[in-house]
Amino acid sequence: MKHAINFFIVFFLTLLSCEGYLDVKPRSELVVPNTLEDFQQLLDNGAIMYTEPELLEILSDDYYFEKSYWQSISDQVVRNAHVWAEDIYGTVESHSSWSSGYQKVFYANVVLDGLVSIPRTSTNATRYDQIKGQALFVRAKALYTLAQLFAYPYTPGEDSEFGLPLPIKSDVNEVVSRQSVQETYRFIVDDLRSAMPLLPEDIRHDRPSRVAVYGLLARVYLVMGDYAQAKDNAIKALAIYDDITDLNAAGSRSYRSSIYLSIISPASYITNLNPSIFISAELMGLYDPEDLRLIHYYRYNAQMQPSKKDFRGIPVSAFSGLDTEEMILIYAECLAREEAVGEAIAQMERLLVRRYRTGHYSSPSLTDPEDVIEWVLQERRKELVFRGIRWSDIRRLNEQGYRISLERNMGDEVYRLDYEDRGLWTLPIPTNEVISSHIKQHIR
Repeated sequence: MKHAINFFIVFFLTLLSCEGYLDVKPRSELVVPNTLEDFQQLLDNGAIMYTEPELLEILSDDYYFEKSYWQSISDQVVRNAHVWAEDIYGTVESHSSWSSGYQKVFYANVVLDGLVSIPRTSTNATRYDQIKGQALFVRAKALYTLAQLFAYPYTPGEDSEFGLPLPIKSDVNEVVSRQSVQETYRFIVDDLRSAMPLLPEDIRHDRPSRVAVYGLLARVYLVMGDYAQAKDNAIKALAIYDDITDLNAAGSRSYRSSIYLSIISPASYITNLNPSIFISAELMGLYDPEDLRLIHYYRYNAQMQPSKKDFRGIPVSAFSGLDTEEMILIYAECLAREEAVGEAIAQMERLLVRRYRTGHYSSPSLTDPEDVIEWVLQERRKELVFRGIRWSDIRRLNEQGYRISLERNMGDEVYRLDYEDRGLWTLPIPTNEVISSHIKQHIR
């Protein structure tokens, strides 16, 4: 059956290349997995399940391209998205940033639908439940990532019709319409809560665990502005796993030590020592000279120009998964927003004493909750660089009135994404999907 699964994957990728995902039609030669072993192999396909779109980084403000290099980029969507163009697709009708996300959703639905036909017995119950929990987690994480690009930002107390299509079956003839933002996030949270009791507490970086569910829920609730729930889930994740790598003692944290692995791939536009890619001077200016992240997260050419360094043992791509330091940052931010200043600072110190040279970290003299929030957000940006998180952070913060606008200086041209241009902070759905599936397109 392994060869059948490989054929199934290749065949589905072929379909994606020529049609809208939601309009794919089955053919007689399609071989569908139908055993627990088949389903586990499908969920373990790292080339699909662990990857996330590079647009999460292309859109953010942590780095930018030199103008001639930017003009030479053959991928129209990447080139246009980097300057937040109103029409990012040009003559391109589809893009992997959309199709790869719904690929994961499709595979998860194949597993969930397939499990219905397999009896759950006392012999297979544990494995059955874990496979179901993994599929629910994969679907939730894929939809969450898609929502950061193609759905309007979540605003507490408000709703927008421009959420995501939410396929719940592997039947590609299922009619799926665009749901609201509130319904999109409710669906994601429901999937994660359903997965929770089915998954083991023990962590395997290459498979979802209960800790991964707590971690993803903390991330999702933070984007939703539900700080009580974000804090609660971060606490639960840390109660089970709170390992932090000390940069004074270790060269880098291995991805194998993470809560859950995912990577921005291929990350071809933030490759190491590319002289045409510039790390933001604003970002680099946030680091203290004694901050070890300057040497562990970045490397420098002869002109001392910084670029992304290989870290976490991932040489080309960039880690975008879940891990302890993100949970600490979420916990600290939520504490600061509750005006628990002392507790927030104490949590941050657990992380930062392991980021500065021994003896060089000093606790900030902050008492105003707003100042503490600003400090935590600054440290969050420095710590979670190249993780595909900054774009989501700017979107959520602008919904709270932070008024963050972005600029790119490309030689004699300046491109700007104003915080008031709300439609431009959400990417349009690819043209072929709109045409084939009749999904409502939002106005940019």
